[in-house]
Amino acid sequence: NERYKVAIQKKWDELKSSLEKVNQAFISQDETSALLEDLSKEAQQTGVKILSLEPPSPAKGSLSGSYSPLSIEIKASAGTHELGKFLSSLETDATFFRVKDLRIAANSQSERKHEISLSLEAYKREK
Repeated sequence: NERYKVAIQKKWDELKSSLEKVNQAFISQDETSALLEDLSKEAQQTGVKILSLEPPSPAKGSLSGSYSPLSIEIKASAGTHELGKFLSSLETDATFFRVKDLRIAANSQSERKHEISLSLEAYKREK
């Protein structure tokens, strides 16, 4: 039945396209440096001053299948609005990020800039 073949092929092509879009939310093994650069640029654009950015390290308990989590630790200084913009930009970024931990402390040297500790997780595609 030619009509069914065409319908099945169309659905197959749609699913492949959808899977490709989802896969773009995960980094490949050689994109780690670019990921850190992007985080740094995004922080700068939103007014968050990164004090330290620990490179990704494999998280405990990798996922089954072809993805593994990467933990990223960020220490920063930012006001609440800047931090909000930064987190919003991460949420809408093409790369999938999960906020594992967020701590905000008062900064004795500046009332408007808080000390931020942010623990993120990105996911890496295994080859």
